Amino acid sequence: IRVYLTKDRFACCCRRFAIVVGTKFETLCTKHIGITHMTGIVIFLAIPVNDFLCFIHTFNMVSKGEELTPFLGVKSLTYDLLIKNTCHIVRGIKVNLHYKLVAANNVPFTSLKTIVVDHSAYYHCSEFLSGMKCDIVEKGPNGIMKDIKDPSDNFIGWIVPANTPIGDNLHVLRNDVANVGDYVRYICLAKNPKVHADADSISLMISAPNVAGGLDDVLSPLAALGINLTLLESRPIVDGTQNNHRFFLDMDADIHEPQVQAIINQLSRDCPSFTLLGAYKNVELSL
Repeated sequence: IRVYLTKDRFACCCRRFAIVVGTKFETLCTKHIGITHMTGIVIFLAIPVNDFLCFIHTFNMVSKGEELTPFLGVKSLTYDLLIKNTCHIVRGIKVNLHYKLVAANNVPFTSLKTIVVDHSAYYHCSEFLSGMKCDIVEKGPNGIMKDIKDPSDNFIGWIVPANTPIGDNLHVLRNDVANVGDYVRYICLAKNPKVHADADSISLMISAPNVAGGLDDVLSPLAALGINLTLLESRPIVDGTQNNHRFFLDMDADIHEPQVQAIINQLSRDCPSFTLLGAYKNVELSL
């Protein structure tokens, strides 16, 4: 296994990974994700945006068939890089986010002067934090875990994942402080496409005809079948002549069903450009 991360970053990622899935890496791959042969597969999990160069390098390497298992965040450029590097989605993970606010036992909620959060919690608990009148301080997850092992009683609270164990010197001030419905999606990539028998999701890249109602004509067959779109993103295509766009679509659909196959075939014929990014199983977990 080759890991293109610094020692400190890799250790941080492993700790986050253990918190997210609550199990060993090998168990997740074989039991939850259903992958037993790791060659040419990349597993993407949470890591800060500043590892962008590592993110790009990973796509380049997996497109060449390298065996990699780094931990990287899936950002807005993910699907663009799939097209560029000819990679395919083989599994997806949806992590439902849940956080709680904890403090030292003698600190009541109404006396809080400071709430300490990591960057992810700051974003995903924004609705709760916007209603707080105390100071909000960002800190790395390692620093927060160190703090709650020996908590200060100086009117400080910490927001941590809901499944984080806390000691006898802490108590929970508020449960479920995450924004309602917030989740994070992650994907597994492989050089060569592979559709498992339990596939229940499809990702596509298409371009719609550059006419009024062109995108609606493309999507209406999906609506007629009651297929739910979970993602629809557009990207401009710079060709020097027209303002064309490509679209990335995620949908809840079983590619083994004849009606779904018929729609996929129709899209491949009718759209000026079409790429099947993957047909795969989405695994749902909770943090």
